[in-house]
Amino acid sequence: MNHLKYIAGEKNYELSNHLGNVLAVVTDKKIGVESAAGNLDYYSPDIVTFSDYYPFGMLMPGRFGGGDYRYGFNGMEKDDEVSGEGNSYTAEFWQYDSRLGRRWNIDPVNKPWEGSYACFLNNPIRVIDPNGDDGYVDEDGNYLGDDGDEESHETRVISADKWNEIVGETKQGEFTDKMRTTLQTGVGKKTIIKGHDKYEVDDPSNPNSILLKQYGKGISISDKTWEILTANGGTKLNPFVENNSTSTIYYKPDGKDNETGKDLNPGYNSNLSYPIEAGKDLYAPIDGVKTNLYKNVVYKVTDHNKVIVNAKGHVFISHYDGSYFKQVLGGGWLPMTKYNDWKSLRERKVGQKIYIPWQYRW
Repeated sequence: MNHLKYIAGEKNYELSNHLGNVLAVVTDKKIGVESAAGNLDYYSPDIVTFSDYYPFGMLMPGRFGGGDYRYGFNGMEKDDEVSGEGNSYTAEFWQYDSRLGRRWNIDPVNKPWEGSYACFLNNPIRVIDPNGDDGYVDEDGNYLGDDGDEESHETRVISADKWNEIVGETKQGEFTDKMRTTLQTGVGKKTIIKGHDKYEVDDPSNPNSILLKQYGKGISISDKTWEILTANGGTKLNPFVENNSTSTIYYKPDGKDNETGKDLNPGYNSNLSYPIEAGKDLYAPIDGVKTNLYKNVVYKVTDHNKVIVNAKGHVFISHYDGSYFKQVLGGGWLPMTKYNDWKSLRERKVGQKIYIPWQYRW
C-alpha cells in the first residue's frame, strides 16, 4: 500500500511587491517560540531569504541574506556567476545589470524616444520591463497587465472582472498558452433553450477582449498608462477621435475596407451611429462625426485622418502629418473617396443620407 508523506519546510512561498520584486521567501513550516515559562508563546516564519533593493534592483548592503534562491528583482532569475550576488539578472530577451540599471544587449523593441539599453522608462519604482507582449486595459483605460505573448504587441480592452476571472493571482511570466488564448480569442457564453433543455454555447458577439484599434467605444488612456504599455513592448496608438468637448458626440464606423474587404469595426453596424462621451477618445477608424454644435452638420472623415473636437464643439480634421483644416458639410455623409486632395474633397457635394437610430438622431 502506497503512503504519502508530508514534510514541512519543503514548499517555498514568495513575498513580492507590485513590481514583482521578491522581498522574502518563506516555507510552509512554522517555528514555535516558547515563553519564559516554557509554554508555546507564538510562531515565527521559517525564512529562506530576504532582500531589499535599490530602485534599479541592486541589493542594499546589510539588508539581504539567507539561503540561495533563484529569483529576485522583478521576479527575474539571478545570474550570480557573472557579477556577484544580485548584480546580474537574465531573462528571455536580455541580460540586465542592476548596478547600472541598463541591459547588456540592445532592446529588440525599437523605441525612438528611449535609448536602446535603457530600462523601465528610467522609472523602476512604477514600471516593469518584461518580454514585450499584449497589454490590457479596462474600459476606463486603467492598465491591468500583459499576457506574455512574444509575437504580438497589441493593446487590448477587457473588463476588469473578466481579467480577474481569467488571470486571478497569476504572476507576470507565468501565463500559460491556454490562458493567453482565452484572453485574446475567448468568448462569453449564452444560453439557448430548446424545449425543456438549456444549452450553454459560445457567444462570438461577446469576446473576452477587443483590440483597442477595433474598440468601438470611447475610452480615456492616460500618458502614464501609455508609458507602461510601451515600456512593455507595446506601440502607442493615435486616436482617430479626441472628444475634448463637454458633450457626447456621435460617429459612423468605417465598415469594410474598400480594397481588402476587411471589417475595420467588427461588431458595429456601419449604417448606424455610436456615441463617444465627453473627454473620451476613439481608436477605431471612422467614416464621419457629428457634434451638437451645429444641428444639421456632419463631418466626413477620409482614411488615415484624425478628428479633434475642441472644448467648444468645433471639429478639426487633420492628416497624421500634422496639417489641419476645418471642414463643414451639410447634413448627410459624403461618398467614400480614395483621394487625399483636401480641395477636391471640400468641393464635393453631400452624398447619401445615413440612417440614424432614434436615440442618436440629431
